[in-house]
Amino acid sequence: MKSLHVNFSRSWGGLEKNSYDLALNLHRAGHEILFVCRKGFPIERELAANGIPHAAFGNIIAYVDLRVMIALWRIIRSNGFKVVQVTHTEDIGLVIPVTAFLRDVKVFLWLQMFVSGPKKDLYHRFEYRHISKLFVCSPVLAEAALKNLPIT
Repeated sequence: MKSLHVNFSRSWGGLEKNSYDLALNLHRAGHEILFVCRKGFPIERELAANGIPHAAFGNIIAYVDLRVMIALWRIIRSNGFKVVQVTHTEDIGLVIPVTAFLRDVKVFLWLQMFVSGPKKDLYHRFEYRHISKLFVCSPVLAEAALKNLPIT
C-alpha cells in the first residue's frame, strides 16, 4: 500500500503517537509512505530520528492554507498516493478540498478525539461526505461520532 499520512498537530500525545506508530509500522512492513507534518515540532523530530520519509511545513494556517493544499495536491499526484490517512480532525480541512475530486484517492480518518457537539452544517457535510473510511478507537468515541457528525 502506498499512503500519505497527514498530521499537522503541534503536540506529542496519544493522537500524535498513534499516528506516528501507524506510519512506522506500515513503513517497517515495506509499504511506501510519506508523512507530512508541521516543521519544528516533536513529531517531525521522531520521524527524522527513525528514518521515516516525511515532509514538514512551517507556518500552517488551519483550514485555509492554500500553499499547503497545493503542496498536498502535488505530493499526491506526483507520487501516486491512493490513500491519505488523517489523524487530526482539524487537518481534514486541508486534505478534503485537495482530495474531494480525486476519485482514485481514498481518505481514512482515524478519529481519536471526542466530538462534543453537532457538526452537521453544510461545511462538515461536505468534508465527511468525502471521507472514505472513519476509524474510531473506542465505543464512546463511536457513539459521539454517530450523534454529532454527518455520518452513518
